[in-house]
Amino acid sequence: MVGCSASTMYRLEAGRQQPGPELLVRLAEVFGLDARELFDVAGYHLPADLPELGPYVRLKFKDLPPRAFGEIETFVAFLRAKYGVESEPRDRADEHPEGTLGRNATRT
Repeated sequence: MVGCSASTMYRLEAGRQQPGPELLVRLAEVFGLDARELFDVAGYHLPADLPELGPYVRLKFKDLPPRAFGEIETFVAFLRAKYGVESEPRDRADEHPEGTLGRNATRT
């Protein structure tokens, strides 16, 4: 159902293992919950200001050619127009040095 074994679910339910971020997202999807709430309950604190799509995609998919990034940005602009999203993204204002995305989710 959520992509983990029965033994993992048992350990999670018994409090012997903490779920990782990927599992929390899957659990939220399966049970129709807000993933941010699950992150909070599990002790993960998300940054208030997440990176824009452009810097994230460039860091996540480093092997894509530069042209692909332009295509992604064009498609996102199309979707924003299609769904009436009017806010403009910052112009790479939150790009960080190679290999970082700024303040990532941290666990306390």
